[in-house]
Amino acid sequence: WERLLTKNNLRAEYVLVTNPNDYLDLGKYHYPTMSAVAAEIAAKRSAYVMTNWSEVVDPSIVDLAGNQTLVEINKKAVGMLVALRSLSKSHGPIKNICIVGSAESVPQMELPDYSASEGDGITSSDSIFGFLDEDDYTMDAAVGRIINYNVAGASNMIVRTYMYDKFVRSVDVEYSNGGKKSIEWTKHAAAIGGYQITYQRGQTSPPRFLKDDMEDEGLVCELYGPSAFGFPFNTGTGSVEFDLNAALQASGFVGYRGHGSWHGCFYMWGALSPNSDPESYDKLEGTECRELFFPPQVTMIAACECAKIHGVSYSGTETSTDRFFAPNYLYGGAIGFIGATEVSYSDLFQDITAYTGLITGDHDWDKNNAVFAFVWDGLLDHEQEHGSLGEAHRWMINRYIKTHGSTITPLKQSGDGADWKEISMYALYGDPAFVPAPTKPGANNYDPWHNGADDM
Repeated sequence: WERLLTKNNLRAEYVLVTNPNDYLDLGKYHYPTMSAVAAEIAAKRSAYVMTNWSEVVDPSIVDLAGNQTLVEINKKAVGMLVALRSLSKSHGPIKNICIVGSAESVPQMELPDYSASEGDGITSSDSIFGFLDEDDYTMDAAVGRIINYNVAGASNMIVRTYMYDKFVRSVDVEYSNGGKKSIEWTKHAAAIGGYQITYQRGQTSPPRFLKDDMEDEGLVCELYGPSAFGFPFNTGTGSVEFDLNAALQASGFVGYRGHGSWHGCFYMWGALSPNSDPESYDKLEGTECRELFFPPQVTMIAACECAKIHGVSYSGTETSTDRFFAPNYLYGGAIGFIGATEVSYSDLFQDITAYTGLITGDHDWDKNNAVFAFVWDGLLDHEQEHGSLGEAHRWMINRYIKTHGSTITPLKQSGDGADWKEISMYALYGDPAFVPAPTKPGANNYDPWHNGADDM
């Protein structure tokens, strides 16, 4: 590879990182044989493939707070970052990094939890591998990881990604309040607000605004509030559907803002099973996703732990690969998933500035709501520059850093702990170069995702 690149002056713009030995038993959080799909990705993207690199111990590269246990754990991950930086400098710049495999086969960086909220004191990060030059406060390359419940699911995920335009556009979905409906999933979305976060903590605006933006972009969007009957201050646009699973199986885009866990998501009142008691509280378990049939869907989850694939929960309790939410959800058919590996944060009563921002232009998005806002802004309103999964994720991180005065980076234990954690733990699972179904170009008549005119 080195000779070929040098001789022909080729650029390593897309780099695939995998472990061909991942058929071995590599640990309790391992999903074996994910590397079997690496060749398909490499061929499609003309990728530079990296399978081996030296372990590195150098405290000047990543701040591990002097924790010698983490220094030992991260030798391979730090070496991987060093190798990517070297490659980007010599044959880059690298634009996309696609990691293929579990966190046991190709590691996440196990950072000291600067927010001091994790049971094991660790924050797992993929985004850190996108910081490739001397500027520690700018993510240079988009980073995505191919992960799934098993290799069959991973293969299906790749086929759906690269045959996206060939996939049948209509799906038949059984709704509990309207019978079977034939829906064009590329033009259908679901905006979901979970219980407590939205109505008790004053954060109804993210899913509500997402619905309005989706419709401005030409999609049909179902809105689910904390009770499954719409928000308390709804104007009649909410859904009265009991079975949230129907909306998930009909939608090419799904956005959720609410509670989450390493094993479950979509924490709702009375919205998860047909004919359920409206007062009953439930969630969608990861294990249930293996029985669902999603279209090739892009999903953005602004909630705790839904992207965890390694380590214990925030309370220190054991986790398991069988129950991890993200790999199971991807097995159900989704092809792009953005979520947090750890417990996350939000500002109480975000709605105050969010709604006044419709007039002032400054919504003062912060914490989880900023992550939600900036990702969807890239995918829907600035898709010509930031419309791939990886670019939307990268732009979100860079905007978040900028709006906090460039005081936070995954590479250093500095700045506000909660803000540091937001940019360190949000991961993309999927091909970072993938661009989903096009919407109307540009912001059109509605773009509620900015913190003032300079937030770009």
